[in-house]
Amino acid sequence: MTTHTLTTAWQNQRSFEETNLQMLQNEVLCDVTFLVGSNKQEIKAHKFLLASRSQMFYSMFCSSPAETHDAIQVPDIEHEVMKTILRYIYTEDCEINTDSVMAILLGAKKYKLSRLEEKCRTFLTNRLTADNVCTILKNVHDLEEKELEQKCLSFIMERGDDALNADGLTALPKTAIRKIITSDNLQAEESTVYGACKRWAVEKCRQETGSADFSSADLRNQLGDLLHLIRFPLMTFETFASSASKDDILTADEKVSIFNCIANKSTSSDCKFSMKKRTGIFKIPAVKEERLIIKRFLNAPSREWMYNGLPDSISFKVSVKAKFLGVSLFSPINAGKIKGILKLQQGTTDILYEKNIEINYSPTKISEEVILDNNVDIVPGQLYTLYTKLTGGYTYYGTGGQTTVSAGNIDVSFAGNDFSLNGTDSTEGQFNYIILKTVSKDR
Repeated sequence: MTTHTLTTAWQNQRSFEETNLQMLQNEVLCDVTFLVGSNKQEIKAHKFLLASRSQMFYSMFCSSPAETHDAIQVPDIEHEVMKTILRYIYTEDCEINTDSVMAILLGAKKYKLSRLEEKCRTFLTNRLTADNVCTILKNVHDLEEKELEQKCLSFIMERGDDALNADGLTALPKTAIRKIITSDNLQAEESTVYGACKRWAVEKCRQETGSADFSSADLRNQLGDLLHLIRFPLMTFETFASSASKDDILTADEKVSIFNCIANKSTSSDCKFSMKKRTGIFKIPAVKEERLIIKRFLNAPSREWMYNGLPDSISFKVSVKAKFLGVSLFSPINAGKIKGILKLQQGTTDILYEKNIEINYSPTKISEEVILDNNVDIVPGQLYTLYTKLTGGYTYYGTGGQTTVSAGNIDVSFAGNDFSLNGTDSTEGQFNYIILKTVSKDR
């Protein structure tokens, strides 16, 4: 009788996805083993379920009956990444973060998991900033993600000055640099373009020589045709005199030619460098969507908030129309994880979004962003409610909560509610920050 209860309780009381995950995590009736990473760590799974969800696994297990495939070598995917991919296969849900997204995307492409690929692409698109866009561009270029690559390039065109000053630019391939600086739509000062190209060439020389001992001739050789794509005549006389003209990357004749162009002593046909203005610099900026972090707490996070299955909840209103992208939840303070459910509701009953979540301990993180698979429209004046019901160990938590937070062109007001039974309210608790995107007026 006891055995029957133990073996049926979770089957009857959980969703299909949860029972799949239970079978995976407890290695029940597994019939295939993955030897993952350089250490060949074992992960057990089920051929039937893998083949039902992946064309690659179907071909592997079904096309050649003579081959049993009881043990599969996976040296190119790390253990935690493979666990995330399998979790998605079993439940169509997994946590993606900035550290793992590229590895997960690579694994999803390998096993032809198109829906997981799209989840990674959406995550990356929603995370583009001037600081990381060049790094993301480099990675998606390597993965031959053409659509994502174009989105990154378009973002750089709009945020040119900021993006070109980011550290990630120096890792870009020359083809990407060329695409950026040849565009008439690049919204960047030409001095910024020159500075970015020079930094890129310096880094390439360092990589090739292994030292910082290289000449201006080496930099010019590294730049090659990129040098003549920089529109030096668009600089002011003062800017060119204080920057590029002081370097020996340009020849003396080229410097004279540029000075004459700036002083209108030469025509475009006489100048060795393009005098065509970049349209992005001179047009009136369009109203764009802006990703905003709405931080609830003024103080540094405290420790030892207990998740014990009771709900945490906070309500909020916005002052202008926006899109809800995600929420940052505090992480465990010790080894382990928290897991449960996250909901976004309109008012207190109408569920707009719901997903199962799991946040693992990381020694370098105090919180982790949970990004929605699809953005949710939110309107001014309407009450919205965030709700979690989680279990696990101790986590960080916030104090010094603000009832009203302003960022960009939006004001967000927070309030406690009767659903929060674990201590979270407008002054302290969970929900480190929410992530919104303001909507442009012309949409």
